[in-house]
Order: sequence, then C-alpha cells, then structure tokens
Amino acid sequence: MPRWSSRLLAVACVLVAASAAQAQSYPSKPIRAIVPFPAGSATDGMARLVSAHFTKVFGHGLIIENMVGATGTIASRATAKAQPDGYTIMFSTDSTHSANAYLYNNLGYDPVADFTPLALLSRAPHAMVVRAEAPFKTVQEFIAFAKTNPDKLNFGFGNTGSLAGGAMNSCTVLNGASARTTIA
Repeated sequence: MPRWSSRLLAVACVLVAASAAQAQSYPSKPIRAIVPFPAGSATDGMARLVSAHFTKVFGHGLIIENMVGATGTIASRATAKAQPDGYTIMFSTDSTHSANAYLYNNLGYDPVADFTPLALLSRAPHAMVVRAEAPFKTVQEFIAFAKTNPDKLNFGFGNTGSLAGGAMNSCTVLNGASARTTIA
C-alpha cells in the first residue's frame, strides 16, 4: 500500500472516531452533584428536585454527594479539583462563592476562576422579622432604636451568607448609615 494511502486511511480513521465521539449524547452517564450542606438542607432539597427532573429527561438522575464542612469550602475545593469533563457539578450558594472569600484566609479555590456558572436555580429573599411587642414597627424606627440601644439587639442566622449579611447590616445600622440589604 503506498505511503499516501496509509496516511489517508489513518486520517479517515481519526475522522470516523471523532465523529463517533461527537455523536455521543450528553450526559451519557450520571452526573456527580456535590452539595456542600447536609441532607435535608435547602440546598440538598434543590439538588434532589433537579435530580428528579434529570431522571425524567435523561433517564438517570444525579448522583448526589453531600460533602459538608467548613461552610461549603470542602465541597468547593473538591469540585474545583474535579476533572473538568462536565460530569461533576456543585450546587453552590452565597456562602461558598461569596461569604467564604471574606471569612477564610485560604479557600483553596478561586470562587470566580475555578467555576463556570450553569444556572440560577433559586432566589431567597430575606425578611426582617421582630417580636410583636418590639418597641419599633418600621425599619426607620428600628434604625433609630439600634442607634440609641446598640447593646440590646441581636439577630439569628441560618448560614454563613446570612451571618455575614446580618453582621454587615448590624455594623451599618450601628455606625449611623442607612440599613440596606443587597441580594446578589
């Protein structure tokens, strides 16, 4: 067989193999979905809803792996180091990709450079609630009370994002600026 024929055959084999590889549909196997919070958390619930939808659409769901610890940092590190083949995703939150950058000296990942956003799945508006017998009924009355009684207020939080937001707003109120919450 002439030399050019063997080269042409090699190129044809490469093209056929590339064509076959391209013909595979995605996802061709289950996707690993890392959830940085425990089973039963809101983030876990969202992952399980998405997994159920995947099952209907693709015939298989997500393999959900709850990887808790360090307010999502452990899961974020594992996701950032996973093979970038599209078969590992993470259900991130404001804790893992915003608050932790200001709470930990060494995250072990870059919240922007190491991840590609896929979809916004939910928004969680925040609400300020107080006991009915509190001495204020409006935000303006609350701010006035906070300025004159800085040691009499506290707040509860459910995650790092709420902790950071609440602490920033508390400092804002106590320092005299207007209280405001920005949800990104």
